[in-house]
Amino acid sequence: MSKIESNNKAILISSGESIKPEQLAAQWLFSNNGVIYVAFSSGLDPILRQWWYEVLASTDALIEPEFAVVEASHPAAQMIINQVADKSIDGAAGIYTSSSVQWSDGRIERADINSYKIVLAESAYNQSISFAESREAGWKNVAFHELGHALGLEHPHDWDDGDGNDLINTNGTVMSYVTAIDEDGNPGFTSLDREALISIHGEETGKKSAPLPDSQLINNLGPYNLAKTWKTPSLGVHFRGGKLVQEPKIDLKKIELIFTRFDGYLGNKASVNLDWKFSENLKWYTPEGYTRGFHDVVFNPPSQLNFSPDQSSIIVDLWIVNDTVQEADEWLEVKAEPARTPDYFINALSTPIRLTITEQEVIEEIATITIASSSSSIDEGSNFSLTANTTNISPGEIIYYSLGGIGITEADFSSAKLIGEVVIRYDGSFVLNQTLSNDFLKEGAEQLEFSFYFDEKRTLQLGNIHQIKINDTSIFSVDVDSNATVRVESDGVMLMRKLFGTFDMEDSFDDKILISKSTKTSKEINEFIESGIRSKMLDIDQDGTSSALSDGVMIMRRLFSVGSEGSALTNNAISMNSPFNTVPLAYSEIERAIDFLKPN
Repeated sequence: MSKIESNNKAILISSGESIKPEQLAAQWLFSNNGVIYVAFSSGLDPILRQWWYEVLASTDALIEPEFAVVEASHPAAQMIINQVADKSIDGAAGIYTSSSVQWSDGRIERADINSYKIVLAESAYNQSISFAESREAGWKNVAFHELGHALGLEHPHDWDDGDGNDLINTNGTVMSYVTAIDEDGNPGFTSLDREALISIHGEETGKKSAPLPDSQLINNLGPYNLAKTWKTPSLGVHFRGGKLVQEPKIDLKKIELIFTRFDGYLGNKASVNLDWKFSENLKWYTPEGYTRGFHDVVFNPPSQLNFSPDQSSIIVDLWIVNDTVQEADEWLEVKAEPARTPDYFINALSTPIRLTITEQEVIEEIATITIASSSSSIDEGSNFSLTANTTNISPGEIIYYSLGGIGITEADFSSAKLIGEVVIRYDGSFVLNQTLSNDFLKEGAEQLEFSFYFDEKRTLQLGNIHQIKINDTSIFSVDVDSNATVRVESDGVMLMRKLFGTFDMEDSFDDKILISKSTKTSKEINEFIESGIRSKMLDIDQDGTSSALSDGVMIMRRLFSVGSEGSALTNNAISMNSPFNTVPLAYSEIERAIDFLKPN
């Protein structure tokens, strides 16, 4: 049979297109009434055990069976997980083993539990080379690989079942032996892996199966941060101020050559080798002992740069010397070369970067920015993004931004920050994501303004101000079911229930209080009223709390014309702690506050 290259999930499923349930139960992990039971060796390091919990929890979120932890001696245990101090296991960083019994009548059954195990070796950490030097991510990548085997996945280059792919690398599947720097920094299952696992075990539906009483669901052993990634960063190199510089007329002129790690995980060290070249007419020397009138550039050219953990930039200072001699243009260039294979960087400049020194007047290259937003207007409480493309700005350079506009405050954003910075990506672009908060205030449309700058002090503006309209769509009103009619038997009852703390999100609209049709579910109504409490809109008397027996009673009186005139509105209802208690005709303030809640 000729080998057919395939990229579909079948290349990863051990028996081809699918695995029969009895075969799955005999050789791999399987659903035991909705639960997969795993055990750990008693000597497993606590940190590694926690990492395994995170690997299992991440997988639990993909497939329908729940993972649960039991003792190794438990009769329901399907596999034992361990780590050994050996450098490798038969040359591998990890291994999954199993055994089964094939009976003469064709039945296949599981053998001894001790033969079903995942064991990782010390060389599992070596995979950190694909994840910005993170030992945790490298180890987890191997753990996901072996767990894939335990769940019925095979290597893509295994052709025994008639299909495979010899070329797909680890970015296509964690089951590959073709190692590559990871593109997204996620050591877990890829989209192709997920397709194969779901085909075998079913997709997660959210339904939670009940485990055996002497076991613990993996999700109950959390919480976990399953969004962690260790993406290998890019490397940007640029001369601050551009690649062309005019020789100073007097004294020295400082030029900064900046190397920047960006768009990735910076928690580990990284190195880059530098190869320098100079034009024949350029004379350079170290800062100690250079001669003015003879030397052109003063600096110490390093042969290697070493980034410390969390260090994003390294600056090499050069001083251009006024040599008083009329001469042709001079240049120096540097090429950043990998300090290892694979490189520490997923993207790095493959060609040298050159600085040209001229005696002619230099016209500065103008940097430009073109901004496209996801929309020209955005609703409160929504997410949106700006994509910007730049010219004459080098990858790795930092651009600073500020957010403003009339009436715009930190309260308008979930992140509560009006300033920040972005890093120019390798294609000259950057993406800025923002989330607007939902304040449920009647404030009308607002104009959000984005401004971008070259400097941290935000004095050198880049391009024009970009504007986006904020739509005021989150106004709170006592029409809590949003059917355009305020009714005492529906809106009023639900409002009071919530203020009394007895709102039942399981109430049926048809059988209970919602006589007319609503556009919201009970859960949405609960969240809407909660927003009115949170935003203080329902604290009518401004005593600091939203109370059924004060605020709720006055709202009911006013909206439904029961004791809503004058002092009758506040009588025996307004809080003793209300600042309106000392205000003559306090009821007028209460009337105004309640009328503000009426739907338009």
